[in-house]
Amino acid sequence: MRLAETVTFGGTGRDRGHALRGNAAELARLLADGRVLPLWRGRPLLAPEGLGWVTSGDPLLAGGAAPVFLGFWNGQGVFAADISAWEPAQTPAETALDAGSQPHPLAPADHVFGDLRARMAALSADEAELAATARALIEWHRSHGFCARCGAQTEPRQAGWHRHCPACGTELDSIYHKHF
Repeated sequence: MRLAETVTFGGTGRDRGHALRGNAAELARLLADGRVLPLWRGRPLLAPEGLGWVTSGDPLLAGGAAPVFLGFWNGQGVFAADISAWEPAQTPAETALDAGSQPHPLAPADHVFGDLRARMAALSADEAELAATARALIEWHRSHGFCARCGAQTEPRQAGWHRHCPACGTELDSIYHKHF
């Protein structure tokens, strides 16, 4: 019995572009023509109608981490970028029920960085899967910046689905690369 259609994130059949992850030229082309989902402190940029996608040249991404390739959606390459280094003038008040929302001065007035759990049901299955994958990969990079074997700083590889330690050669694989 197939249950993928009833499991959240299980039924979209997304093409995550596994074969392209090592092709820097093709990824650069896809990034130039594609869309990027900014995340700030684990919160995706949210628009009234769904996710708050931007282009790769958007000033909102300045100073952020290198984008992670999520795959393809609606015929375009889609990426996620961590802009957590940005410090707002005032951070949102957080409660147990609502992690708050944070506007960004360079985003449209109706876009905010918000809690994914609070908006998940309002997103399409495709957008929910993309947002969850983006958050998982960004958080994986945040927590795996140093090699477990030698302690040296690691660097992203394979469009953000792996990390490499230049000091000892250890390869760190995100848990997602084997399944997607």
